[in-house]
Amino acid sequence: MPNIRKEIHRQLREITILLVERSIVIHQKWPIFDSKKRQIVWEGFKNIAFSLKNESYETIYNKIVEMEDYNFLLLDGAVIQMIYEFDHRDNIVGHILSFYLFAGGKTPPVREGMKARR
Repeated sequence: MPNIRKEIHRQLREITILLVERSIVIHQKWPIFDSKKRQIVWEGFKNIAFSLKNESYETIYNKIVEMEDYNFLLLDGAVIQMIYEFDHRDNIVGHILSFYLFAGGKTPPVREGMKARR
């Protein structure tokens, strides 16, 4: 029986590669496994959205993009976050899958040095 944690991590890496190859993302953060929290998150994970949960949508979106706290920033400015949590046997015990639409303006938020990388 395959290890579900390792399989999900592999699939997230494959999705990331596919989105970069197809030029669907402006920027991405690679999935990592945080062994202390037993979570698959992304490089530089800060959980900004949770800490700002009582703020306006626009504030949360802008801070997520500013802090690069996501798996993917898509061409249209939308943001995707995927978090998976596991028990000590690597069974899934929780997950968060979030999609944030671009919060206004004429063009998606791209900064110098922010580009898809493989």
